[in-house]
Amino acid sequence: MLAPFPKLSITFSMTNGFSSVLASAPQFTCTFIDIAPKLRSALLQWLHAYAHKNPISWPFPNFTPSFTSSVLRHLTTIPFGSTQTYSEVAKAAHSPRAARAVGQACHFNPLPLLIPCHRVLASHGLGGFGPGTDLKSELLRFEGVINF
Repeated sequence: MLAPFPKLSITFSMTNGFSSVLASAPQFTCTFIDIAPKLRSALLQWLHAYAHKNPISWPFPNFTPSFTSSVLRHLTTIPFGSTQTYSEVAKAAHSPRAARAVGQACHFNPLPLLIPCHRVLASHGLGGFGPGTDLKSELLRFEGVINF
């Protein structure tokens, strides 16, 4: 049986640079704050594709070169329906002993869902997620990954 689309609220904002806030909610809601019509249209197209389990790529924002940027860029390569551990992401970011730092980079992800930090797991289980582990589990179930 396919999991239903996650019950979440997502707010996209240009107030302090392009960012989004993700949270559990009774039903799906999407809010735009200071988002230009062209970007709003692209975001709605992306959400529609994601909801139909056929995500389209999103252009990676131009962050300054750093470990965090390297981690976030790598997260965009983890396919829908797949996961990697914090250690695997650390290796991909050329810092194999930096699994904890990967967790911090995920925590500061300005675009959760578009940059899929929910696909990163601890080696022994689910691991953390800023918007909450219940929502992380729901997103992963929706993607057909796990049954937590």
